[in-house]
Amino acid sequence: MLRWVLVTMFAVSLNLASSTQANADGAYGVVVPKGSRSMGKAQFRSSKDWDRTLRFFRQVFRSDKGIVFQLMKSPPSVKAYHIQNINRKRTWDSVNIYENKQKVYISILPAQRLSGKTTTKR
Repeated sequence: MLRWVLVTMFAVSLNLASSTQANADGAYGVVVPKGSRSMGKAQFRSSKDWDRTLRFFRQVFRSDKGIVFQLMKSPPSVKAYHIQNINRKRTWDSVNIYENKQKVYISILPAQRLSGKTTTKR
């Protein structure tokens, strides 16, 4: 009986965890901060400020290998950050985060599919 209760509790907790992940907005497998507004395909306006948005993405990808964080060069009035996915089996290539006039924007770029043929120059 105790085993059945533990199995049921475990299943319920998995269901709750997956439902919160499924309800989060995003594109190509990338989750964006809760409350972010969609501005087009894979374009979002973050519901958080610059620091909290960066903290969110660092927390989301903290245990993922193959994720590279880079500060981008930009005009002084714009802050820009680039998150690159270098994993082989990826669904997205990069996430770009911009702040302009205290508004934070998130752009998710899908993975570029390579054709089955590879060409090498000799």
